[in-house]
Amino acid sequence: MYNADRKTRWIEKKDAEVISSLKYYETKMNNVAPYEKELGKDLCEFTKSEIVDMYKSMNTYSPSTIYINNRIYLEYTDWCITEGFVPDSQNHFSEITRDMCNEYVNKTAFDKRIVTREEITDWCKACWNDADRYLLLGLFEGIKGNRFIDFTDTEVDDIENNVIHLASGRTLDFSEELISYAYKSAEETVWTSYTSEWDLPLANSNLILKPTERSRKTETINLTRAILKRSKIIFSFLGVGDYMSMNAVRISGMIDYININASRLGMSAQDYIKIYQNRIEERYMPINGFYNKYKDYLV
Repeated sequence: MYNADRKTRWIEKKDAEVISSLKYYETKMNNVAPYEKELGKDLCEFTKSEIVDMYKSMNTYSPSTIYINNRIYLEYTDWCITEGFVPDSQNHFSEITRDMCNEYVNKTAFDKRIVTREEITDWCKACWNDADRYLLLGLFEGIKGNRFIDFTDTEVDDIENNVIHLASGRTLDFSEELISYAYKSAEETVWTSYTSEWDLPLANSNLILKPTERSRKTETINLTRAILKRSKIIFSFLGVGDYMSMNAVRISGMIDYININASRLGMSAQDYIKIYQNRIEERYMPINGFYNKYKDYLV
């Protein structure tokens, strides 16, 4: 870290105030050290133009990541001002708004994370297990729940025609393709590994997405981690592991959902979001700021 002693003092102060990870804040400060060295001054002395240039050169694909980082650097600079480290006592990180962060993302990397239903369908066909197909398409169509409970706890008996009564308490309709994967997933007895020659036995249960025998013996939190681990294995196998995530699939699905329904009703995506916000949020996630962030991908 640049000015390591100073930053360590701030990190230790943060650690005492909130439940946090020392490593987390150290990483955030290490990320900006090259820019501090290049400019020959501490982060807290950056001008607005220097801050903007730094964010643009970071090749970040998420505006939210930039905004969160900016909040951290803003807090650090506030502390530096109180400690007398900032000659002009100006915190230029306070001039960076959430909307401005949209302008600093790596557009190419951002584009790669927005996938169509056709691409998801191709990925599903490439997978070796119906459970993995159900996981991918399920994320795209709105299955998740807190700690992925919709995947870890929903049973095959919860399927009724094209509707699934999810473990999160939601009842949603899904495509015929996903319902087909759900039934096939529930019938699987082994999970074929993409990284070894071994097939892993699945637990004998009534779940749609069965855990392996090994993970079944652990606590629910570890089943959640098992879902995350499996997704990373799948993305790596598909060749998109360096930029794709489960959340990116969900966001892509929400874009697809909004576009299809807005077009069907003959209205713009912006109007559809205003009128049907509750419906969208029930299926996916809170949508505040969604239009401005993804308007280039909406009808």
